[in-house]
Amino acid sequence: MITKKSFLLFIFVFLAWCSSSGSIGWLSGQVDQPDLTEKTTGLDDSTVQQVLSEEARVEELDTEESDDVRVANDRLAESISDVSDKPGIYDTFDQQKLDDYLKNWKKVLLFFHASWNPTCKALEKDILSKKSSIPSEVVILKVDYDTAVELGKKYGVTIQNTIIALDNNGKEIGRKSIWITQLKELEPLMK
Repeated sequence: MITKKSFLLFIFVFLAWCSSSGSIGWLSGQVDQPDLTEKTTGLDDSTVQQVLSEEARVEELDTEESDDVRVANDRLAESISDVSDKPGIYDTFDQQKLDDYLKNWKKVLLFFHASWNPTCKALEKDILSKKSSIPSEVVILKVDYDTAVELGKKYGVTIQNTIIALDNNGKEIGRKSIWITQLKELEPLMK
């Protein structure tokens, strides 16, 4: 099997031979194709040294490229493990946060919460106690049901304790409402 290094070395030697012997004309059909099986005699010591230094440079570039690729792969693996090791986020809603999260996270859940509602209180208590089990690609935003009226209208929310799952474009992709008191009940929305 021909390696990249061997092929490049062959091409370089061949071109050096062609340029030193004036035999490059065969490429345009001006002369007969040279017999490459004959021993090349037109190479002087400086050309051989040039070929050897070119071979060393190619080897060095291959090593540098391999190191660069290895470093990049290591950094990518670290960033992936960093993301997957960290829990998702539970935060309070404001429009700027929502816009930022939609751009940078895979899934955003809007939790329409009423502070006076017992099921909302129970779900929030469970979320806070199990925050570390929120998947790393998920953000849950607590929306005040009583004050975020326009947002509620936008998503057709008519009752507190409603959870809306959004894609990165802010489009609804799932919903659950009424009697949700545990984080595990949101699992289908977090997938």
